Amino acid sequence: ACGNKYTAHHPFSKYCSRKCERKSHPRARERERLKGKIIDRDISLAKVAKINNDTCQICGLKVDWTDKREINGVVVCGDYYPSIDHIKPISKGGLHSWDNVWLAHRKCNAFKSDKIMY
Repeated sequence: ACGNKYTAHHPFSKYCSRKCERKSHPRARERERLKGKIIDRDISLAKVAKINNDTCQICGLKVDWTDKREINGVVVCGDYYPSIDHIKPISKGGLHSWDNVWLAHRKCNAFKSDKIMY
């Protein structure tokens, strides 16, 4: 991640430092982007779904809480399972706050990507 020459000291080592390891993980990058910004930790998928009446705010259809299955002990959610979407994406300066989240199907959320919709 940093461009430094790196030699592994043990077989499972992939990074030259903890700093480089943290930078390589998507959630770490998100935490860095949000550093110093207000984050509402009270937001949950269930609460957003209740506020939005279990309806995708992108396409207008109901979400399907049963659209998931277990494969080899791993739960895999389908296209119509609910997800939290950021109206103004975090990558574009949006916050993880109640006035910037709504409910969306996983498929609709993925299709929207980092576009801003109003």
